[in-house]
Amino acid sequence: GYTYLAWNTRLPQFADKRVRQALTMLMPREEILREIFYGLGRVHTGPSAYMDPAYDKSIEPWPFNPERAGKQLDEAGWIDTNGN
Repeated sequence: GYTYLAWNTRLPQFADKRVRQALTMLMPREEILREIFYGLGRVHTGPSAYMDPAYDKSIEPWPFNPERAGKQLDEAGWIDTNGN
């Protein structure tokens, strides 16, 4: 199987690259893989299967980094109105 999350760049809230990067950094993908998928799988960096010759194994996945994500969302003009 193949599970993924995509950001629709036609929607204004996802048009800014910093927002898409930040939302990716807020997703605890390693934890999701471990806790929900029982460690069966890997975090991908593109649409090709890992064993496909087209998959570029030199690209590192975006890290889980809420602090950096928050800074990028601030830079992009997103405002936390309820402190969460």
